[in-house]
Amino acid sequence: MKVLSIALAILLRVAALALLAATLEASAQDYPSRPITVVVPFPAGGPSDVV
Repeated sequence: MKVLSIALAILLRVAALALLAATLEASAQDYPSRPITVVVPFPAGGPSDVV
């Protein structure tokens, strides 16, 4: 019975976090409103290409 209550508590927390994440995504703003330029002081083909 205790395992069931722990599983239910975890499920409720995950559901609450999912609802919170959905509302945060829905209220996202249009920032930046124009393209941005990223200046990387390293040559192409290096570890900075992961960005």
